[in-house]
Amino acid sequence: MAPIHKNPIQHLLHPNHSLTLFDSNTKYVCDGCKTLGIGKRFNCSECDFDLHEYCGTCPMNLSSFLHPYHSLKLVTRMPHGNRQLDRICNVCCDSIEGLFYRCKTCEFDVHPLCTLLPQTLRHVLHEEHPLRLLSSSESRTCVICKGACNAFSWRYRCALCDFDIHMECMLVQCKKQKTWLGISNEIHLLNKRNRMACLKDLHQMELKEEEKKK
Repeated sequence: MAPIHKNPIQHLLHPNHSLTLFDSNTKYVCDGCKTLGIGKRFNCSECDFDLHEYCGTCPMNLSSFLHPYHSLKLVTRMPHGNRQLDRICNVCCDSIEGLFYRCKTCEFDVHPLCTLLPQTLRHVLHEEHPLRLLSSSESRTCVICKGACNAFSWRYRCALCDFDIHMECMLVQCKKQKTWLGISNEIHLLNKRNRMACLKDLHQMELKEEEKKK
């Protein structure tokens, strides 16, 4: 791993040693939120302790479009033996095993990385309007995988055109291709990587493209 020349940090989950930011293309499990990561991470070489870059610096309180009603508070899950119930991320529906944001009033829980999801994205299969990340009370069909977007699940959606794509299916690389029969959709799977980081990267690429057009 190559160290990045930034000041080491102290973190409440690892108070005995400072953490240094490294960059590596190897996979790891974040000791904060307990989800997979690749690339930049805060690391304690003495303890083999890793944190996503965001999990190492995310604020204790957060305002997010994902839950605009109340501020979210950063909390940590108890060890398995002390838990009274399982928790599921309200956005990605994966289990919560470590660090997460919570609105106690609304019982809304979300992984730290899920709060980085861009609110809007564009997709090559729907260039007319941007797609907005939201939770819908209606079941729809994902235009990429043709699977169900279940009621109250989060997806990227154009409400004007009734167009829905699963969050993870936004990471499927698609392009429109002209054939003698007309327009067809050519689809390629991306290399597997943390999907939240990929979506954030995709959003940054869109912003750069918009800047070039100005």
